[in-house]
Amino acid sequence: MSPSPSSASGATWPPRVLVAPHGAPRRRSPHRRAFGRRPTTTPRALGPVALLVVAVVAGLIAAAVVDDATRRQDAWGTTRRVAVATRDLDPGAVVAADAFEWIDRPIVVLPDGAGEADGAAGAADPGGRVVLQPVLRGEVIPLRRLAPAGARGLAALVPPQRVALAVPSDARTPPVEVGQSVDLYAAPDDRGDRSAATAGVGAGVGAPTTRRLARRAPIVHVGERQLTVAVSDAEADAVAAALIEGTVIVALTAP
Repeated sequence: MSPSPSSASGATWPPRVLVAPHGAPRRRSPHRRAFGRRPTTTPRALGPVALLVVAVVAGLIAAAVVDDATRRQDAWGTTRRVAVATRDLDPGAVVAADAFEWIDRPIVVLPDGAGEADGAAGAADPGGRVVLQPVLRGEVIPLRRLAPAGARGLAALVPPQRVALAVPSDARTPPVEVGQSVDLYAAPDDRGDRSAATAGVGAGVGAPTTRRLARRAPIVHVGERQLTVAVSDAEADAVAAALIEGTVIVALTAP
C-alpha cells in the first residue's frame, strides 16, 4: 500500500478524523459561546432602586386619576340621583319598572322639579304612576308630569286643582291628541239672540264677539264627538255656563 501524499506543510491526505470516545465530554466552540442564550433579567437584577422607581410612577398615575375625578366633580358640583326614561312615555301610560333607570346627574344641569322629594316617600320614584305629559327617552322624569301616586283611569290624567269637562267636537274642532293643550272660547248660540254678545269696538256694529274661557287646558281624552278637557277650578264655572248657553270653540295651542 503506497503512502499517502503529503502537502508542503507535512499534513497527510486525506486528513484524519478523530472521533471522541463514547461518553467523553465535548468541548464547546468559542463561537457558540459568544452567540449563546441571552441572560434573563430578574427583579433581583433590577435592584431596589428600579423597583422604587416603578412604585413611584404607579403612585403618580393613581394620584392623577383621583385628582382628575375630583376636579370633574368640583366643576359639576353636587350630583342628585334622578329617574331617566329609557323609552318615550305617552300621556295615559303607566310607568313600568323597565321604563326608567336611576342615574346620578349634576344638579346644575337638571330641569326644575327633577328629582324632588315626594313627601314621606323620600325619593321621587315614578314607578306605577300615570303619565300626564309626554316624556322623551333620555329625559329626566319630573313629578309634575305624572299623576299622584295611586291615581288610576281617566281621573289620573286630571292635574291637581283642575276639573274635567266634556266639550262637543265637530268639523270646526282641530285634530288634537291626549296631552296637548287647548284654549276654550265662548261663541254666541246661532239659535238665540246675539244682541247680548255683540260689540262695536273694532269689529263693526252687530258683529258677534267671543271671549276666552280657559287657557292651556290639557286634553285628557278624545272621543268621537267630544273632548274631555281639564280646566282650572277658576275657569270651570264659565266653561260650564258656556256649554249650556252657547257654543264652545276649541283652539289648539303651541306646546
